[in-house]
Amino acid sequence: MIRNLIQSVMKGYRWLDRRYKAGYNAIFFSCEDMMKLSSTSMDRKLTLRQRVTRKIHLFLCTWCRRYEQQLKFLRCNIQHFKEEFPEQGETSLSPEAHNRILKEIRKS
Repeated sequence: MIRNLIQSVMKGYRWLDRRYKAGYNAIFFSCEDMMKLSSTSMDRKLTLRQRVTRKIHLFLCTWCRRYEQQLKFLRCNIQHFKEEFPEQGETSLSPEAHNRILKEIRKS
């Protein structure tokens, strides 16, 4: 009897959790959207709504905060060390390599 009660409570909890997440993602950005937005925010200015929901999401989500810190770290280091590497000329694939890649893409 207690086991059935616990199972029904857990089932209700999982239902409530799914409803909460669906509502949360409808109002705020999902983590997947946040990853795209974090990258975009480094290239251009975000709209007011995007900035506000981004701040709220980052306040609530440890993983997205960590992801954004990693992006900032990478961006800073790339800018710092790019001067040490000379610019490479634009390279092109051989026709054989190009055809081989196209075949592999079409197969999948």
